Amino acid sequence: HRVASGKLTLGDFAMMNEYLLQIVWPVMALGFSTNMYVRGKVSVERLNEVLDARPDIVDPSHPQAPPPSTGAPLLRLQAVNFRYPGASAATLQGLNLTLKPGEWVGLAGRTGSGKTTLLRLLPRLEDPSEGQVELWGRELKAWPLKALRRRLALVAQEPFLFSETVLENITFAYEGSAQERFDEALAASKLADFHDVAANLPQGYESLLGEKGVNLSGGQKQRLALARALFVQPDLLLLDDAFSAVDTATEERIVQGLRDALPNTAVLLVSHRVSTIKLCSH
Repeated sequence: HRVASGKLTLGDFAMMNEYLLQIVWPVMALGFSTNMYVRGKVSVERLNEVLDARPDIVDPSHPQAPPPSTGAPLLRLQAVNFRYPGASAATLQGLNLTLKPGEWVGLAGRTGSGKTTLLRLLPRLEDPSEGQVELWGRELKAWPLKALRRRLALVAQEPFLFSETVLENITFAYEGSAQERFDEALAASKLADFHDVAANLPQGYESLLGEKGVNLSGGQKQRLALARALFVQPDLLLLDDAFSAVDTATEERIVQGLRDALPNTAVLLVSHRVSTIKLCSH
C-alpha cells in the first residue's frame, strides 16, 4: 500500500524484506541451539550420575590368588542372612549349604522366598548381611571379582542378549576374536540344544540378533544364554528358572547332556516345575 501510494519505493521494500529474512533465520537458529544446549546439558548430567557412581561391591584391598579347584568343598554357606535395604524381614536367614563338584541341588519355593537372591550372592552381585560364603574353601570377599566370576556362570529366566551375531553372544566372555573360539562355541551350542536353531538362521552363527534377541522365541533365548554360560566351562552353574520356556522333553535332554559332558560342574537349579527339580536327583 505504501509502495502504491508513493510513500515507499519498491527497492526500499525489497531491501527491508531481505534484511528481515536475514535476521529471522539466525534468531531461529539461536533459539534451536539454546534448546539443544539445555537438553544436552541435562542428558550429560544424567550420564555423569552413572559414570561417577561407584559400586558397593569392589575387589578386596588385598586380593588373594584363586585357590586350586581341589580339596575343599566347592561351595559352602554358613549361617547366611540377607536383608534388602528397608525391608522389614530378612529374605534369607540362617542358611547353610555345602555343594561338592558334580552335585546338583534343586531350589523350590514360593515367589519372594529368596531363591534368586541366593544365586545373586554367589557371583557377588549382592553380599550377605551376615554369615560367610566360601568357594573352594576361600571366602568370596577375598577373591578378585574377575577371577571369581570366571569360575561360575548364571543363566537368568529372562536373559539379556546383545544386538550382535549368535557367535559373539555365545563367546561374550572371551576378549579376543569370536572366530578364534568357534569350536568351543559350537560345542557349547550343541550341549545347550541350540545348534539346530542357529543352523536354520539365515547366516547361521553369523546371523545378527535384534536387541534382546527379539528374533528368537523365549525358549531359544534361554538355550542361547545357556550356551553362553557353558562356553566358559564353569565350576559352578547357576540356573535361575532357566528352562521355564523350554518343553519338558527338551529340558530333560539338555540336563542329561550336561551331566554327561560336565561331570565335575556343580549346579544350583531354581525352578517352579516339580519335574525340573526331580532331574537333580537322577
